[in-house]
Amino acid sequence: MKYQKDRSKKLGISDSTSVSLLEVNILDIVWAEKRVTVREVHESIVKQDLAKGRKDLIPYTTIMSTMAGLAQRNLLKIDKSKKKYYYSATVSRHQLSKKIMINVAEKILGRSAKTLISKFLSRSSDMNKENISSLLKEIDKI
Repeated sequence: MKYQKDRSKKLGISDSTSVSLLEVNILDIVWAEKRVTVREVHESIVKQDLAKGRKDLIPYTTIMSTMAGLAQRNLLKIDKSKKKYYYSATVSRHQLSKKIMINVAEKILGRSAKTLISKFLSRSSDMNKENISSLLKEIDKI
């Protein structure tokens, strides 16, 4: 895991727009439920792990610290007005995906989204005039 973090830092993508698999799993749960406690997220992840036959279950404290980290990076908001702390997402899945893609393109390709798009299109086997036109319409919506 340390190698992955070091590599992300080297690439310049270790800020609020870089997320781990655990963080994605947590965000998926928050996006689905809208407002959750750490306990609810932990129970959901444990159920997922048990369904997959995993025996090494993730500790509650790992979920708690990961959610606190997501809140520090402004990806989650904490409501501390009740006895329990409730978490909700501050960004949508679409917004986060867009931030990640832009950040990676800027860091790796030197701020050239044109290069990224041309490389993507050159590697895609189903890109024809109709698909490219459709893609351009989707880009215009952004």
